Amino acid sequence: RTFKVYRSGSDDYSLGSDYVNALYTGDGKSLWVGAEDGVYVYSPDADSFERFTVESSDGEHIASNVKMISGNGTMIYFATEMQGVFRYDSASDKLEHFPLEGFPILTSIAFAPGGRIWLGFFGGLFYTDDQMKTLKPFRDDNGGEPFASSKVNGIVFVEKNEMYVGAESRGVFAVDTESGVVKPVPTGPESKDLMVYALVYSQNEIWISTENGVYVTDLLSKQTDHYVYEPTNPYSLSDNPTQTVFCDKDGGMWIGTYFGGVNYAVRNTFVFDRFFPRVDIAGSIHGRRVRDIVEDKYGAIWVGTEDGGLNRFNPATGRFDLVA
Repeated sequence: RTFKVYRSGSDDYSLGSDYVNALYTGDGKSLWVGAEDGVYVYSPDADSFERFTVESSDGEHIASNVKMISGNGTMIYFATEMQGVFRYDSASDKLEHFPLEGFPILTSIAFAPGGRIWLGFFGGLFYTDDQMKTLKPFRDDNGGEPFASSKVNGIVFVEKNEMYVGAESRGVFAVDTESGVVKPVPTGPESKDLMVYALVYSQNEIWISTENGVYVTDLLSKQTDHYVYEPTNPYSLSDNPTQTVFCDKDGGMWIGTYFGGVNYAVRNTFVFDRFFPRVDIAGSIHGRRVRDIVEDKYGAIWVGTEDGGLNRFNPATGRFDLVA
């Protein structure tokens, strides 16, 4: 219910920069913070930050703008703007450096069953089978590189050989990593030009953070819901451009917007439909102060309000009629 703000300071226990790009919780005991001047580790017990200063075997430490942090087991990966990629093994306290010369900034990473690592860049989708020593471009069933000119902002695995890829300005694609078949995921009229910023897989759903709200694709029903800002709907998104999405341990979805702050969507087994007056939608309820509700023998729901008269709800159509 409350927020505490941590800002940069001159002491040894503060962040060195207020510009924070990436957050990651590895073992659940520490929070890794990627800032414009390197990496900081937050200790909840001490409620303080410590700069990450471990050096790699080639004498490098993370000092440039950190754009992304991700991990798999004890391995934590840091994508930087100027230094390439670093990998830290928290078990052995060793840092490895991969300059990745000739490659643009790493924008997304996913860990496939079997050890293969998939990497998205400002220009293509690649994979490595030898722990970052060599990178190979993904080729589809026709031998082409379908993401060669795309910024790949999201990669998520849902099955052993099935992953979903979000390409900025191109939409979302289902990829069979064994056959190489690539299929666009239909999200609506703007599917081909959808500005995708992030993907999250949770409870058989793909949550897609975009410039035009949030799309949620149910992988079982193959249906997609689109959530946007609605001026007269107090339960809608607060803004359409959504920059990121995150699933917490309770299944709740946190959505970061560009102009509207943070939104939170509760995910549990108790789902409520909300009805409230809407000036822009015909068939909405009249009145907010509800005093009584009854059902007649035909299945209609009668709702008596103090400020909007008597409403009759048709469950088949989902519409309200003002009776008196």
